[in-house]
Amino acid sequence: MKRFFLYLLFVCVYMSCTEEEQASTPVWLDEEQLPMESFGVTYYFSDSAHVRAILQADHVIEKTEPNEEGEMELKHYFDQGVEIEFFDDKDVLESTVRANQGVFRKDKGIAELTGDVVVTNTKDERLLTEQLFWDKTIDSVYTYKPVRIETPEEIITGSKGLRSNTTFTTYYLFGIQGVVSVEEEGGGTP
Repeated sequence: MKRFFLYLLFVCVYMSCTEEEQASTPVWLDEEQLPMESFGVTYYFSDSAHVRAILQADHVIEKTEPNEEGEMELKHYFDQGVEIEFFDDKDVLESTVRANQGVFRKDKGIAELTGDVVVTNTKDERLLTEQLFWDKTIDSVYTYKPVRIETPEEIITGSKGLRSNTTFTTYYLFGIQGVVSVEEEGGGTP
């Protein structure tokens, strides 16, 4: 009888090990498919030995995912805030963009920033919007969302978006509205 219980115990242990081994068969993933997580990251973008932009993020998740065309694409997700500083040819800071989160599509060179996006420039102007794209290949920022531009003299809104250079010194508003101050010549009334 003792042998029977030992045999029964051996069979139970053997069967459970076999089931465990089958259930825990490792699945090997390609290294490019694994997300990578980083903290306190700084990216430098340069051209002709000059830093053109510096992107800083507190937390980055890097993944390779399929894009709209079904091709694999490397993306960097910034989920705890992101800041980009843009510089001119003489390495002088020209503008800064801050947002709550964003994603940088490395293969396309495009960053999408979302959530309380604020752009400031050296002329003390501010752009406020909920979504802004940075295309590093053409030195441009743009959005199709409503925007608000605050200058020391006026507030201008664009209901259909904006396109600008990255230094935010030349911009085009779409669906423009606002109050613009106009100086009259000769002191008369129109």
